[in-house]
Amino acid sequence: MMETRYLIPPKLNDSNLGNKIVGYRPCRHGPPRMEIEKRNYNGKIKIIGHNYGHAGSGWTLSPAICFHLNKLLIENIEKSRGNTGIK
Repeated sequence: MMETRYLIPPKLNDSNLGNKIVGYRPCRHGPPRMEIEKRNYNGKIKIIGHNYGHAGSGWTLSPAICFHLNKLLIENIEKSRGNTGIK
């Protein structure tokens, strides 16, 4: 016979949360930042993908935004390696 087990989460109260902000979705002045940046770090070029400032739309837009940013990252990595395109 199988036994049923229930997971009961601990009770959350003010002492657990402290001064944390829950569900905060930051926005920025102007449009969201979704771009590639190249930085020199210890003599090596590092490729950084920025993706923030979407506010409440971030959840809705995230699949398309992540797809686009990933494509940009791959293109830039391929260029930095001397390849001509994505395979």
